[in-house]
Amino acid sequence: MSQALYTSMSGINAATTAISVVSNNVANINTTAFKAADTRFENLFSKTYTTGNSPTKTTGGINPKQVGLGVQVGSIVRNFTEGTYLSTGRTEDLMISGNGYFTVMDSYGQIYYTRDGAFTLDADGNMVTQTGMYVLGAAQIYNTSASQSIINVPQTIKVTTPGNEKLGATSVNNLNDSDITAGTFFIKYTDDTVTKTVKLEIDDEDLEGSVDKLITKFNEALAREVYNTDSSGTTHYMSEHIVAAANSDGTISFKAQPQYTQTIAKSVEIVAQDTGKSVDCYEFNGGAFYWSGVSGSPLYNADGEVVATSGQYSVASVSGTPGVDYAITYGGATYNNETDTQNVNPALTFTAGTSNFLEATRMASAEQTSDGYYYSKVLDYTVKIEPVAALSEAVNLESYSVANDGTIEATYSNGDKLTVEANENDNTFEWKYTTATGVVIRGADKIDMNPNIAETSGFVLQLATVTNEAGLVSRNHNLWTIGPNTGETVYAVGGAMGMGQIQTGGLEGSNVDLARELSNMIMAQRAIQANSRVFGTSADILETLTYLGS
Repeated sequence: MSQALYTSMSGINAATTAISVVSNNVANINTTAFKAADTRFENLFSKTYTTGNSPTKTTGGINPKQVGLGVQVGSIVRNFTEGTYLSTGRTEDLMISGNGYFTVMDSYGQIYYTRDGAFTLDADGNMVTQTGMYVLGAAQIYNTSASQSIINVPQTIKVTTPGNEKLGATSVNNLNDSDITAGTFFIKYTDDTVTKTVKLEIDDEDLEGSVDKLITKFNEALAREVYNTDSSGTTHYMSEHIVAAANSDGTISFKAQPQYTQTIAKSVEIVAQDTGKSVDCYEFNGGAFYWSGVSGSPLYNADGEVVATSGQYSVASVSGTPGVDYAITYGGATYNNETDTQNVNPALTFTAGTSNFLEATRMASAEQTSDGYYYSKVLDYTVKIEPVAALSEAVNLESYSVANDGTIEATYSNGDKLTVEANENDNTFEWKYTTATGVVIRGADKIDMNPNIAETSGFVLQLATVTNEAGLVSRNHNLWTIGPNTGETVYAVGGAMGMGQIQTGGLEGSNVDLARELSNMIMAQRAIQANSRVFGTSADILETLTYLGS
């Protein structure tokens, strides 16, 4: 009878354990990301009276005779299915939709894993759990070892965004405020005497090359265009009059150079000996004068005779130095000439073709400066982010958001945004800065981030997966640790290496099925009652046997 008592007691013990599991599940029905557990049972060894016999030619086989010795808890198995999304309205609350765990670290450097994404920023901008543990960021897109970088969003920063002084060395397709396409466009040069149109071409190879290389191509194209031959027989080329350049302020320019200069007579007095008549005139090409009479007066010679009333008046000799007062003598008349050098004022007109170059650079709307330049908009910015030295220069954090892959975008009081993006070529992350006007600045060569302000690993959440989730060891505060049967751990970001994606504005609910738990509780209760009845009956029988023996 002691065997029956032991068997029924094992049933009571096993069912009691099941009640404990059920009660824990029910208690955590509202616990964020809680994973329910099930109790699995297995029988104990059996007492064998006979092992049985195999059939013979004359008799059939006999089955073994065994009496079980009870039941025990075989395992308590966690249900790791995903809980439902519970909207909270807080953008800081996060849920992993799919596989993976957030990684967090305590003050001793111990790493834990959790599906509970109820995070906040502390006074220093560190992302923390409800119990103050640090949330960890990813140093690489994927890794086999955990990063211990803490998610940190700078609260105040100093920002300057000048044009890229190394514009010429920058690839055309990497300019951060333009998207130039291949094709053609036209430049027309116009001054007082000449109009010339030149076609400039941009091909796919130019887009892959540097701005300096493209500028050189422009200037070579201009140099091939014969422009004009002046009166002295000198041939001028377009490149002498339209010069393209990449500037240290992040712009490009085309300069409209003068085609030639001419000497203008500021005032010329031609005095006849006996009339006192005078005219205004100007020099052209050094040997002839065009003139007009004052108040319609003609030009007189030394004898007082009318020489001419209009047109060109040739002179016998010129003395003196051009640019200063000098005398021109014709016959007996003396001409007092005060000269000045004046530039021809050229103009450029930009006409679109099949390339969007003019639109992307805003050259089409550029106005000529006083020194003849036409400037594009700033095509390439850099950004420098430094610690704040004075409150007047600070921009403050206004909000932040988390993308599906776990990257954080911080928005500051000046409207600018700071985030990171993956560089899959080397398994790392790079900064990305967007100005309030929509200019996107990216890359280590354009973003100068002071390391005391932030690291890229502090702007992207690190997730982890394990080979055997059931091998994780449950801790308090909704945490897990690696166990001896967990297997390999992989660290990555949302959407990479089998990781789920991150949803914002809500948390993962408990996956406890209350109806199932109540059913399991009733079954465990009935098991206890039944085993208690068996235990009582066995005890009564044992008492009777004891009475008979006495």
